[in-house]
Amino acid sequence: MSAEVQEHAERIDRLLKVDRQVVLAARIHGLILGVRNKELTIEDVIRFTNIDREQLLKMMESEGGSADATASGNCS
Repeated sequence: MSAEVQEHAERIDRLLKVDRQVVLAARIHGLILGVRNKELTIEDVIRFTNIDREQLLKMMESEGGSADATASGNCS
């Protein structure tokens, strides 16, 4: 087996061992940061995910900070 094929197999093995909940949490965290950094709007997240406005606002509040200020200034 070549070194390149071996490295590829090792990467696949590592990815298969990653907990799906950890990946999901990281993706949600990225969406929340995108909204807070004004890279995404709440409408973007609602449109392109299955997360509704209430769920998103609750998740933003649970990650700290006020979701109200972010929502009112970033949902156009």
